[in-house]
Formats: sequence, C-alpha cells, structure tokens
Amino acid sequence: MTGKTNTFYRITFKANSCSDLTEAGVQIVQERENLQQWDNWITSKANKSLVGMDRGANLRGAAIAVRSNEGSGNHIYRNLAIYDVNPHLIEGGDGLETVGTASKHINKFWADHISYKWISDGMDMEFVDNATISYLDFDGANEYNCWGTDPYMALVEDAHLTYANNYWHNTYGRVPKVTGENNGSQVHLYNQYVDYNRFFVAGANGHSASAKAYVRYENSNIDNGQGYLAEWGDNGYVYFSGVSFGNATKQQHRYNGDVKSGIPQAETFNPSYSFEKRTVANLPKEIPSLSGVGGRYGKMPEYDQRFGQSNKTASVSLSSPAAGVNAAISNSDDAIEV
Repeated sequence: MTGKTNTFYRITFKANSCSDLTEAGVQIVQERENLQQWDNWITSKANKSLVGMDRGANLRGAAIAVRSNEGSGNHIYRNLAIYDVNPHLIEGGDGLETVGTASKHINKFWADHISYKWISDGMDMEFVDNATISYLDFDGANEYNCWGTDPYMALVEDAHLTYANNYWHNTYGRVPKVTGENNGSQVHLYNQYVDYNRFFVAGANGHSASAKAYVRYENSNIDNGQGYLAEWGDNGYVYFSGVSFGNATKQQHRYNGDVKSGIPQAETFNPSYSFEKRTVANLPKEIPSLSGVGGRYGKMPEYDQRFGQSNKTASVSLSSPAAGVNAAISNSDDAIEV
C-alpha cells in the first residue's frame, strides 16, 4: 500500500527478478517506488448476507473483512467470484476474512460457492466460531508470483471451523495452516479435493497446552502432493482418515522438523454434527464441477473480467403446445419437458 500511509509490504521478487527468494534477498517495497494497491477494503456490521443472483456476481478487488471491532458476525457469503486482490504482493490483503480477537470471537460465518483467485493473502479465518466454508473453488495459480502459485492459502487461528466439499488446486501449501493462539482451534475437513500442492497440505501448531490446534482431515482425495501431507509441531495434532492419494502424492509428514513416512494419525476430536460423505473415488470429477460461483454452470473469472454478473444465465423460451402435447422449455444448456 502506498500513497497516504507508511505501510510497506514485502514482495516476492528481488530487484524485480525471481533470482533469489531467500529471506536475506527479499526486498522491502518503499513508498517512493509507487507500488500500486489493487484492492477495495470493505468492513461490515452484524447480520449481513451477500448473495450473487443467478450464476453469481463478480467482485474484482474486493477485500471483505468481517471484524469484531464492528460487532460483526452472523454473515453469509454465497455465489460470488472474488479475485484480483494485490496478487503482486505477499500478505497484502484477503478477499474474504474474519478478524476477531482473543476476547471477542466472530460468531456464525458461512461462505458457500465462492470462486477465489489472484488473492495476496488467501482466506484467513481468525478468532471465529461456528464457521463453515463449503463448495469453495480456490485456484492458487498466480503468474504475478515468482513461484507461480500463491504461498498463503488459508490461515486459521483460534477457530472452530468446517471445510466441506472444497476444491483446492495449484496450491503452494497451507490447505489449511491451523494454529492455537489463546483458545485453540478445531478444524474439520471432509470431501476435499486437492490437486497439486508443493509444500504441505495441513499444518497445525499450538502455542501452549491450553491453546492446541487440531486438524481432522477425512474422506478426501489428494493428487499431486509434492511435499508433506502435514507439517506440525508441539501442541498441534493432524489426523487423516479415509483419504486417498493419487498421481505420485508423497505419503509423508513432518513433525518438529523430522520427516516421517505414512499418514498423520495424531490425537483427534469428534465433530458434534452429522455430515454426508461422498464416494472418495468420485471426488476428482464431482467437486470441481459442483464448487465455485454458479456451481456446475459457472467458471473461474478471467483476469480482466469486471464487477457485475458472472456468466449470464441461459436464454429461456416457452412455446404454447398443441392439445395433448407436453410443453417444452428450451435453453442454451438443455431441454426440459413439463
């Protein structure tokens, strides 16, 4: 961010190149360099819903923060494409995030059928309870980043959160990364399809014995896992159950820096709700089709797509039938007899 503030963001390239990505070589952006900010930061109060009609709505550059400072909570976000939030920066804003505090959590949050791409800092869920993210299509491919994929996907801090029926692809890692800061976290994931991850899929680390981080990852499919299934440490617990692996996914995890073969099977928790498990073998086909804006009729937005309606609905016509003949409704996708 430049202009009227003195906030600087670290960027991913050294001297305008990708030659060196070590911490020692990373440059700090100075205000005089006039680096542009590509986002529209939005906060909101309690009891709000934002729902894209028909096949959804495009929110280019929207950085929506649900914050306890505004007394926010009880929010629903559905059928939206959120994209182009400072993709040229690291940790330069989320498209959709919750920001509570240790003493005042956000309560009740649901994000459903969201398409997500070119987002600087992913989708952070901090200090939130009774939260669900479902049918998310998160494409981490980012041509503005030196790695070609966004390094920060999903950070979860002190949260009780469910991920259901989500599609993660072209990810660097952190799908999700879960921490216990003050109160601890319990994160349940099921019916996930991960296609390409280069670092670790699930992360867990708790700051103390009273702030543990639990990740329960089940009934999911992981393809092209190039790194670790889990990266975890003290007071962090990752448990995999009913997860299938394909396309040379490495079945290994790393605990406090030590690499161990096999899947993580740490202490876990039992969800307090019932849920439907899909057939794991069908997830690579079903989840990409069902997730994101517009569901099976939608698609990821193009980079230069503007605010507004996402993928206009099909044209529909109804002709008057002859006596004794069923009416036929025709549209650009299919025909239905009524």
